[in-house]
Amino acid sequence: MPGVPSDMEHVSNANAKHDNGTSDLGSRSSSSARRQLVTVCQEMSGYSVAPDYDYYLGDNIGRHTSVSDGKAACDADPNCAGFNWVAGGTDGYTKSVVAPAVPSPGICLYTKIVTSCEAIAGYTVTADYDYYLGDNIARHTSLDAGKTACNNDASCKGFNWVAGGTDGYTKTVVAPASYSRGICLYTKKVTSCEAIAGYTVTADYDYSVGDNIARHTSADAGKTACNNDASCKGFNWVAGGTDGYTKTVVAPATYSYGICLYTKKDYSVGDNIARHTSADAGKTACNNDASCKGFNWVAGGTDGYTKTVVAPATYSYGICLYTKKDYSVGDNIARHTSADAGKTACNNDASCKGFNWVAGGTDGYTKTVVAPATYSYGICLYTKKDYSVGDNIARHTSADAGKTACNNDASCKGFNWVAGGTDGYTKTVVAPATYSYGICLYTKKDYSVGDNIARHTSADAGKTACNNDASCKGFNWVAGGTDGYTKTVVAPATYSYGICLYTKKDYSVGDNIARHTSADAGKTACNNDASCKGFNWVAGGTDGYTKTVVAPATYSYGICLYTKKDYSVGDNIARHTSADAGKTACNNDASCKGFNWVAGGTDGYTKTVVAPATYSYGICLYTKKDYSVGDNIARHTSADAGKTACNNDASCKGFNWVAGGTDGYTKTVVAPATYSYGICLYTKKVTSCEAIAGYTVTADYDYYLGDNIARHTSADAGKTACNNDANCAGFNWVAGGTDGYTKAVVAPASYSYGICLYTKTTPPNNCLTNKCFDRHAKCTPTSDATPNCGTCNKGFELADYAGNSDPSFRACIPSNNINICTQAPYLTPRVWVTCRDSDGCHNGFKWDSTKQKCVDRNECEDTPGICGAVATCIDIPWSYACACPSIDDHYPGGAYAGTFTFDPSSKTCVDATASPKCIYGTFRYNGACVDDPCLDANLNKACAEPYTCMAAMDGSSHRCICKGEMINGECRVDPCLSKPCPSAGAVCTPAADYLSRTCA
Repeated sequence: MPGVPSDMEHVSNANAKHDNGTSDLGSRSSSSARRQLVTVCQEMSGYSVAPDYDYYLGDNIGRHTSVSDGKAACDADPNCAGFNWVAGGTDGYTKSVVAPAVPSPGICLYTKIVTSCEAIAGYTVTADYDYYLGDNIARHTSLDAGKTACNNDASCKGFNWVAGGTDGYTKTVVAPASYSRGICLYTKKVTSCEAIAGYTVTADYDYSVGDNIARHTSADAGKTACNNDASCKGFNWVAGGTDGYTKTVVAPATYSYGICLYTKKDYSVGDNIARHTSADAGKTACNNDASCKGFNWVAGGTDGYTKTVVAPATYSYGICLYTKKDYSVGDNIARHTSADAGKTACNNDASCKGFNWVAGGTDGYTKTVVAPATYSYGICLYTKKDYSVGDNIARHTSADAGKTACNNDASCKGFNWVAGGTDGYTKTVVAPATYSYGICLYTKKDYSVGDNIARHTSADAGKTACNNDASCKGFNWVAGGTDGYTKTVVAPATYSYGICLYTKKDYSVGDNIARHTSADAGKTACNNDASCKGFNWVAGGTDGYTKTVVAPATYSYGICLYTKKDYSVGDNIARHTSADAGKTACNNDASCKGFNWVAGGTDGYTKTVVAPATYSYGICLYTKKDYSVGDNIARHTSADAGKTACNNDASCKGFNWVAGGTDGYTKTVVAPATYSYGICLYTKKVTSCEAIAGYTVTADYDYYLGDNIARHTSADAGKTACNNDANCAGFNWVAGGTDGYTKAVVAPASYSYGICLYTKTTPPNNCLTNKCFDRHAKCTPTSDATPNCGTCNKGFELADYAGNSDPSFRACIPSNNINICTQAPYLTPRVWVTCRDSDGCHNGFKWDSTKQKCVDRNECEDTPGICGAVATCIDIPWSYACACPSIDDHYPGGAYAGTFTFDPSSKTCVDATASPKCIYGTFRYNGACVDDPCLDANLNKACAEPYTCMAAMDGSSHRCICKGEMINGECRVDPCLSKPCPSAGAVCTPAADYLSRTCA
């Protein structure tokens, strides 16, 4: 509906009449007076109504055709704040915002009233919301009944209530809540309980089975009573009240809303031995009981228990917990009465590892275990030195005797000795050693395991024996002595004082081929053996071996190691006898990557692999140029053919060519390039396209599918032509040439080398979509949504209307400046209230005798067929529009390139976006209009519901496709889509055969 100027005055019935019943507007026409009456608006439950007001700023949610429908829609929508209604009409909108409202004659504005919910202690309340998903416990008929039922049910989290009614349900779940108009949702609060030292507290729980000791009237009184009663395990309290009981049992607790349950700390189970009446009595009882680990005591009282377990301890207010020291388990051997007696007993007992003693007392025990030790006040713990396990061989009585015995025993690794004494043991193991005061530990040198071959009596004898034994890797020798061994293993070596360890040089494993007696003989043998990689030689001697492996090498004094050059593996193709022959053979073999050559010789091989190369003295390695891997597209036989093929291939980045030859390849990759003699590498340049304001440009791309509008001969001419054509989306141009076309469509573009594709970025001509209301105004396109309508067409001029200087009331009138109201009616914005034509209202409006004012004329209803047989008539303020249908729903790809618009002269829909112009019922294909197979001769749909039509792109055929699923040979649509559940929040479930559905 049209808007009402903010400066218009509205006169109510109360102010409009004198005592004699006459009107203040008596000098004006009766129709003008009638227009000042206040609109009568129907009252709606749950809404306040403001006659002749509305809110316009983009707040509409949905349209409705009656006041009751508007109310129902707003009731069901949490975002709806109200709705408007054309009084006496069939039009209105639900709204998300209704204020601030402005005067709007003839409009009724309804504002939703939020439901009023009564506050209930212990609950929070949310108006107009509820939780629906299967959470109801039981029904109730009053708020108090709902509260009582929920208070008595631990699973109840709240309840709902129909405001002002007699219906509601208790619920196990209340969140997340959804909008439900007229419903009050009550959420139960958790009881708040005061914290009390020495007690843990649980809200809304109690233990109710015969456990009460005595009643109290405050939480403090309950605490005091329970602290003074050993049988009391806790107490309860009515939160915020004056009632509670101390209790002998507090668990298991059950739900009891509003009750705070306090549990006394140090509630211990099953660790007490016996009761005592004083701390001294507890100490005595625990000292005399081996199972007792400590005792507790109520400070200042006469109650406590000895205990078998004292850890881990928990907080117990007012309780003292005593822990017995020297808490040892099962390690005592025998009791003694003095420290000396303990020492004597432990020294005489091999199983004894130490003893303890009560300092200054007459009590202690020898022990089999002394570690790990724990803190025991007043206890002295003695640990026997040289705590060794299972390593002794035999006892001896002097250090010399220990040395002799160990030297004569191969299993002996050393011996110990009590310094200044007559006691010690030879040992099979001497490491790792532990601290033993007064004990000397001797370790035998050259501690070797299982590597000796044979004994010898001099260093020379060891050398001779090892040289003559292939398994010998070296020998040791006692310096200045007559003892040593040849060895199969000499590493890793360990420290052995006075021992000399000799390692044989050239320690090689399994790589020898054959023995030779001179360096020349080794060279000859290796050259003649393909498996030979080199040979060794004893310098100045007559001994050496050819070898299959020469690396990694280890140090061998006096040995010369010779490595054959050009150590290559499996890459040879064929042998040749000259460098030229190698070049010729490699050039003629596509698999050949290069060849080698013995400089100045007659030997070499072509190769499939030339990298990575290793050093080979005297060998020349030739690498073929342009060694490329996997980047070739296709072969060509001339440079021009390469250019043509690459220009036509978007993936091609360039091509190579053998200079002066007939061979080359187009390539997907041209960089990084490597040196290749005689090869020309051509890299494709990216087309350079000039930047043009108002257009984006894409080099080497174009759109080909029948979209050209007109030809032009320069980029500037293309720009000018496209700027002047509202249907033009862009233009192409042959870079550096004189040819191009303006285009109605520029995407999707495909590769086209040398073409610049310009896409228009300026906004479309908004005069095509937003025409001026004044039919004699001149429309000028702008960059925003609204065109400029501030100038008039020829023969008309812009003038104030009816003496009103408000610029919004200016209109285009005939140039003789005659008042527009005395001329033929022209469509002029916002002047319909006072300017009238022959029927009393201005063009585009009509007199409504019921409303007693001018209302918008609905041309679509007043003039049937005004938009022809195809277009749909849409009523708009002061006028009408004819909307043409789209064929996107059945055109291949879902997006027809053109647009059908209404042609007033023929009263039909025409696609005029390109040539030829096609009428609705046909569409463009390959520069011609073809019949739309999805529409018959009468423009009816070729496929009946529930099928949708899909046309062939050339119009030759169509297919009918089921919108839902084929079931038993019949197309059926999900009934939850075609007929949704009427109730908000209901879950729709279709039947398997799609013939019905259920709502829950």
